[in-house]
Amino acid sequence: GSLAGITKYVDVSYVSGGNTPSGWDCSGFTQWALKNYYGVSIPRTAAAQGSGGTAISKSNRSAWQPGDILAYSNGSGISHVALYLGNGQIMHALNSKYDTIVQGVDYYESWDSGNYLVAVRRYH
Repeated sequence: GSLAGITKYVDVSYVSGGNTPSGWDCSGFTQWALKNYYGVSIPRTAAAQGSGGTAISKSNRSAWQPGDILAYSNGSGISHVALYLGNGQIMHALNSKYDTIVQGVDYYESWDSGNYLVAVRRYH
């Protein structure tokens, strides 16, 4: 599997509870992406996505692969998930203000300082 072409879905609307390109939330997007690009079914919620699959060291970025799920916490459980694209970039359905965007991993963490990376999980 490869994520080639997935960035054409940048700007898809953020819709709470959505999981299709007509609108999705953070975990709806990652679930859809892994199904459509890797043919694997993953859990629906951010919390379940961040605790399933295979754990990858969150501190060893060279071990990360495109398609890995980055799980973030705001202090109380997993609050957000993003799709790793490779080369330090993530794609995620952020919120209704920003919709679906690509950002650098480091940029996202400094920009949204309330969220910090707690797990990297691989399902493919």
